Amino acid sequence: MAKPKIKFVPDSLHVKTGDIVYVISGKDKKKTGKVLRVFPKKGKIIVEGINIVTKHLKPSQVNPQGGVVQKEAAIFSSKVMLFDEPTSALDPALHPSI
Repeated sequence: MAKPKIKFVPDSLHVKTGDIVYVISGKDKKKTGKVLRVFPKKGKIIVEGINIVTKHLKPSQVNPQGGVVQKEAAIFSSKVMLFDEPTSALDPALHPSI
């Protein structure tokens, strides 16, 4: 049996669908977005406008033209933190260095 790729998955995630989050690491660092989907068993989330990937679609009956589509891919929940939208500030208790 193959070993799992993920070494640690938290029991519960600190974000939920609809939350505004701030990316703290990766290629989209210092960007904010809204959580669209949450995958608690994998420890990943999909954030609007973050981690955009290009997917090439083969022509089919549904999409006879085919083409290239850009969509959001999942990122680990540990790479984001909650963002307080009304005050437009990060929670200083969690990350005082930012």
